[in-house]
Amino acid sequence: MRESMLQGLARELDITRRVLAAVPDGQRDYRPDPEARSAWELACHLASCDVRARNPEQLTTPVDFLAFNLSAVFYLSFINNHSIHHRGQLAV
Repeated sequence: MRESMLQGLARELDITRRVLAAVPDGQRDYRPDPEARSAWELACHLASCDVRARNPEQLTTPVDFLAFNLSAVFYLSFINNHSIHHRGQLAV
């Protein structure tokens, strides 16, 4: 399970890096909708929400998030899906 999750996260991180690198400087202010974040705002959000190294104690520590109180490791898939969602927005 651990290896599968780590490989999936690494694969998604590589894709996110490529999408971030493809944002043209001249299109940083692009918004597909006036209420949407700009391409630059999305890129900064994606770059700042990466998963940092955690030791086993930190990964098993319960975290209160909205209505949930789960071990930190359970939120890794949420973070991954969150990045994929915003990466899709940026790709527009």
